[in-house]
Amino acid sequence: MRRYGMLLLVLVLAVTSLLAAAAYNVATVTNAATIKVSTTDDSLLSLTPQVGTAAGNTYGWHSAYLNVGNKDGTARIDNGVLVLDFSRGAGGYSTAGTYATPGGGNHGVQPNSVYIWDNLFMIRNKTAELLTVELSADLNLPDGVDVYMKAHESGTWVLVSGGLAVVKDLDARNGGDSDELYVDVKIEVASGVTDWNVFQGTVVVKATAY
Repeated sequence: MRRYGMLLLVLVLAVTSLLAAAAYNVATVTNAATIKVSTTDDSLLSLTPQVGTAAGNTYGWHSAYLNVGNKDGTARIDNGVLVLDFSRGAGGYSTAGTYATPGGGNHGVQPNSVYIWDNLFMIRNKTAELLTVELSADLNLPDGVDVYMKAHESGTWVLVSGGLAVVKDLDARNGGDSDELYVDVKIEVASGVTDWNVFQGTVVVKATAY
């Protein structure tokens, strides 16, 4: 009888272990989640054109609200995203003195020239994370046209149209003052460029938390 008792005990333990391993096959737990889609100037990684601080400024692009160097709306918010239009100049006004739809005043830059926009747009870290920001470009430009960018405060010019990137840390923790990156842009056009087309591409802002 003692031998059978031991065998029964082993069998019970084995069945118990099997039940523990297969407590359930499917489980569903519902949790609350929130996602908000915002304009680029109000997002966690915020991109903001160079604008003045006049009362009531809502990025309507009235010239009174734009700083020197961006009164033509070279950098602007269009349908919630940042747009950089380096060909834009006078001619895009409505009768009310505000900018009309994009495309007005499409002038461009000429051969044998250098154009610089100081503080054209700003990148802001609106999180508690320490970020490394990389600013690069994918531009379809002809030979002799180069685009450079740099951090306005202490940066050196980086040839973003040549595949390089502006890199800077942004830290907004504990009310730090290094949570913003003001970006300068420079365009150089060689004397022999005769391609009069409009060239389009993208400027990419990549942020990595660490």
